[in-house]
Amino acid sequence: MADIISTVSSYIILKQIYRRKTYIDVKGAVQQFMKKVRRFMINALIMAGVAILMRTIGVSYNVWLSNKIGAECMGLYSLVMSVYSFAVTLACSGVNLAAVRLTAENGSHGKNVMGKCILYAALFGFGTGILIFLSADFIGNNIFNDVRTINSLRAFSFSLPAIALSSALNGYFNGVRRVYKSAFVQVTEQFLRIGFISYLVLLFLPDGIESACYAVVLGGVISEILSFAVIFTLYIFDKKIHFGNMSLPQFVQASPSRLSDVSKIALPVAIGSYARSALVTIEHIAIPWGLKRCGISPEIALASYGILHGMVFPLIFFPSAVLGAFAGLLIPEIAESHACGDNKRICYIANRVFSVSLIFSIGVSAVFISFGGQFGESLYSGIEAGVYIRLIAPLIPVMYLDSAVDAMLKGLGEQVHSMKINIADAAVSVLLVLILVPQMGIYGYIITVFVCEIMNGALSICRLIKSTSVTARPLEWLIKPALCAFCAMGGGKLLMLMFGGSYILWIVVSAAGYIILILFSEVISKSDVKWAVNIFRS
Repeated sequence: MADIISTVSSYIILKQIYRRKTYIDVKGAVQQFMKKVRRFMINALIMAGVAILMRTIGVSYNVWLSNKIGAECMGLYSLVMSVYSFAVTLACSGVNLAAVRLTAENGSHGKNVMGKCILYAALFGFGTGILIFLSADFIGNNIFNDVRTINSLRAFSFSLPAIALSSALNGYFNGVRRVYKSAFVQVTEQFLRIGFISYLVLLFLPDGIESACYAVVLGGVISEILSFAVIFTLYIFDKKIHFGNMSLPQFVQASPSRLSDVSKIALPVAIGSYARSALVTIEHIAIPWGLKRCGISPEIALASYGILHGMVFPLIFFPSAVLGAFAGLLIPEIAESHACGDNKRICYIANRVFSVSLIFSIGVSAVFISFGGQFGESLYSGIEAGVYIRLIAPLIPVMYLDSAVDAMLKGLGEQVHSMKINIADAAVSVLLVLILVPQMGIYGYIITVFVCEIMNGALSICRLIKSTSVTARPLEWLIKPALCAFCAMGGGKLLMLMFGGSYILWIVVSAAGYIILILFSEVISKSDVKWAVNIFRS
């Protein structure tokens, strides 16, 4: 009898221990998950705060610069930047994504891949810089048909090695989830850029439009080089703390990974980026050409191009800094979950991204539709910019969501599919610019932007839904936020017309009304709010 009682007692005790252990395991798993979510949210908020600060300073400074050097000089600068964008794409060649994914997937062994990422970036950065410097005369004389661009093209070639290496190091800090260091470098670079450009513009502006454009480019080059020096210093110290004390040559030599490991991730993205960036460059060159064919003088054509690309689009994309910070951090999170086969978590993240992106972007779109005229008049002292802002504003939800979806696809290893979509988008864009702009002027280009953005967004979203098995919820994601935005912003604009006052005040009132309507309509549920609050509880 004693043996029976002892056996039963032992069984009861073991059962209690098992239950306790299971409870601890489950609780530990939940705590680990919440810790990851908390870390992601804190990193994202840091990046969002920095991005908002930088965009605010950047847009404010861009307003000052546009008014200082004029629309024609902004058009000349935008023309140079079209080649600059292609050169940066060629110099970086997808190294940022490779650094993010490889460091995220390898965890504590991230040191084994960074040496090759740095070598990869150096090869492409210096090679592209030499190529652009040697071809500046040909581009200025035969492609732009404007000799005023040659000195600026030569100047920016010196920044390309620094940009490529900085891209790899930024990828490293994102991959190891120490984004505050990248954020510090970005803020530093922005202030350096503003300081050097302001000084050089004031120094060179009396010499004419060509010199003013050269001053803006040269200021950017100096800031990029100094920014690389800062992030490289941070990387050396970070590497010593987290991966041991190892010199850079030893670090590169110690890496067992091959350069092909970096290339397998970077080159598919790079090839697509080459094609897309080249087509975008052709498109930007074709816009002033098409405007001239439409019967507009070269000066006015360059000015119209400068207003759209130098003034309107920077303002339209200013609020996207918030989503951009989250989108950049989605890549390592999705990559880590994908490597572990955690499809449930990927689906969960995708649902959140769709919901938050559309709620935010629909609100922003409504603000620009309602108050775009006021933005144009107050910031750029003219009605033309305001007209373009209101025309482009309905496309904002597609633009913002597409950037987040693209980040998730890259995290899932779908960069080849993204490459195909981006190339198709750019090819259609060039074709439509060549057909519509000579016939319809700048409005032909706006139609082109609409067609291509909608096509790109639809294809990317369909691919993501197919890859993650996310169930589309148009009522919660699209219809309800659109109705809330229409009521809130329409009401705010009506009150402004009735009572007058600063349009900034009525934007704040309208935004508050939009948030209240979103909560009241349960687009964001109480459980969502509670979930967000719990993330930051200790």
